[in-house]
Amino acid sequence: MSERDLANRFSHEVDRILSDHDGCTDEEHMCIEYRRNLDIVRTLASADFSSESRVRHALRSCLLQQNDARELHRLRQQERKETLMRTIREYVWKPIPAATLAAIALAIIVLPLAWPGALPAAAASLDRYVRSLVVGEHTTVVQYPAEGPAQQTAPTMPNNTWLVQTAICAFGGNVPEGVDPTVKYYPSFEQAKNSIPDVELRQPEYLPRGYYLREALVTPPDGLILVYDGGFSGDLVVKQNPVSGGHCVSVGTNAPVKAVTLNGRQAAWVETTGGRNSLTWEADGTSYTLGGINLGLDEAIRIAQSLN
Repeated sequence: MSERDLANRFSHEVDRILSDHDGCTDEEHMCIEYRRNLDIVRTLASADFSSESRVRHALRSCLLQQNDARELHRLRQQERKETLMRTIREYVWKPIPAATLAAIALAIIVLPLAWPGALPAAAASLDRYVRSLVVGEHTTVVQYPAEGPAQQTAPTMPNNTWLVQTAICAFGGNVPEGVDPTVKYYPSFEQAKNSIPDVELRQPEYLPRGYYLREALVTPPDGLILVYDGGFSGDLVVKQNPVSGGHCVSVGTNAPVKAVTLNGRQAAWVETTGGRNSLTWEADGTSYTLGGINLGLDEAIRIAQSLN
C-alpha cells in the first residue's frame, strides 16, 4: 500500500471514529505505528476537555448576557402591546378621569421585580396596596392585591436598563447616564469581589447541606447576586446592593408581607404559594434579599446571620 493510500485510509478511519464507529475491523494487519495512532484518535475522541477550557466561563457569561438581553427585548415588546390595548380599553370603551389614568400609569410595574431607585416614587403614589413595610432607610417591601400591579407588565425600559432572571424572582434596574448596564458573570465570589474592590461585599458562611456557588453576578452599578445550586432542592439566591449613597431599593409582591426581626432590626418575610420565599432587610448601608425554593424562615435567618 502506497503512502498516499495509507494516508487516505487513516483519514477515513478517523472519520468513522468521530462518527461513533469503532473504525476498521482488519487494522491488526496494519503496522504497529498505524494501530497506535488509531488508539490515540479513539482516546481523544472520547475525552471531555470542557472542565479545562480557558474560554468556558467567558463563553457562559456571553451566552447568559445574550439571554438576558433577549428577555429584556421581549418584555419591552410585551409592554408596548399591552399599553396599546389598555389605552384602547380606557379611552374608547371606558373613559375615566385623568387623575385615575395617572395612577394606572404609575402602577405599570413588574413584580416581584426589585427595581433599585425606580419604585419608591411609584409606590408612594399608589393608593391600592395592601401593605408597605419599611425595613431600612432606603429599603421598602410593598404588598399589592392579586389583581393589582403585580399582574401588570413592565414600564417602558430604556437602553440603560439591566434585567436578571433567578429562581425566586427577576431583578432589574436602570443605571445613570454613561454607566455600562451590562451584568457581568463570574464563577467565584472572589472574582466578583475583585471586579468592584471599593464595595464591601459579603457571602454567607452557612449554607444548607448540598449547596454550592454556581455563579456570581455583578449588577450595575455595584450590586451582587450570588446563585447557589442545591440540585433537586432548587436555587438559593442572595442579592445585595449598597444604598449608603442614597440609592433606594423597593421590592413588590402579591404574597403576604410579614414583619420579622433579624439581628435586632426589622426585616420583611415573604412566603408565596409557589414556595418562592424571601427575606429582605437593610444593614450597614446595604440592602439584602435572600430567597430560595421552599426556604423556611428559620433557615433564612440563619443564612442571613452568617453573612460576613
